[in-house]
Amino acid sequence: MRIRYNMLWKLIIDKDMNKKASKKVSGISSASVVKLGKGEYIKIDIRIRICNALEFDIPDVMQVVKDFSPEVSVRTIFRCDRCDNKRKRGS
Repeated sequence: MRIRYNMLWKLIIDKDMNKKASKKVSGISSASVVKLGKGEYIKIDIRIRICNALEFDIPDVMQVVKDFSPEVSVRTIFRCDRCDNKRKRGS
């Protein structure tokens, strides 16, 4: 399962804001904004800070999506840069 924040971005646009302005208003870091953009995990207190600052509720800004793909998951879990470099060199 992953979390999608597409609804958050839509609500921010509806308020005539952009990511930078919403970051400033809510007091979150650039790293948190990047994680949100990638759909990565962020702490609940950061989500609450965003919702309080922008006057949203948590269910309004996030969506849990079931997208389990065994092939992608296993490949992602066991991927390592050293192995990829060996494949590129033909070793």
